Amino acid sequence: MKTEIEYLYPKKFIAQAWTESTDEEVLSIFWEAKSVRGLEKENIVLLTPEDADYCAGNELGFSWGNKEKGYAVGLTPKLIEISERSLEHVIHHELTHVEKGDCDRKLPYIIKMIYNLLIAEPRASRIAERYC
Repeated sequence: MKTEIEYLYPKKFIAQAWTESTDEEVLSIFWEAKSVRGLEKENIVLLTPEDADYCAGNELGFSWGNKEKGYAVGLTPKLIEISERSLEHVIHHELTHVEKGDCDRKLPYIIKMIYNLLIAEPRASRIAERYC
């Protein structure tokens, strides 16, 4: 399954092709995290970039989607590898956004940015720390 994720970076539009992960080690961690979090019944796919060396921007991971159509959690393995965060932490962080409804929350753009900065991101990091 191929999914196009589009990023808007300063004055530049970048599209990166993402595919459903086939890495058994990563999938094992992902399925275990979903189970521990009680999210086994949620439709969540794990995506990684087609280009293993992809690392534009500074996003270790992302989550998006909605309950009706399903969610996607994307990981950027190259950035995770050089970061201070573990793979488990990033997976739990992104699953927190799904679990707490951040992906489903519809807010005006500027309010969403403020909400993410002050509530969603700190909460996701704090909760991920409990699992790692």
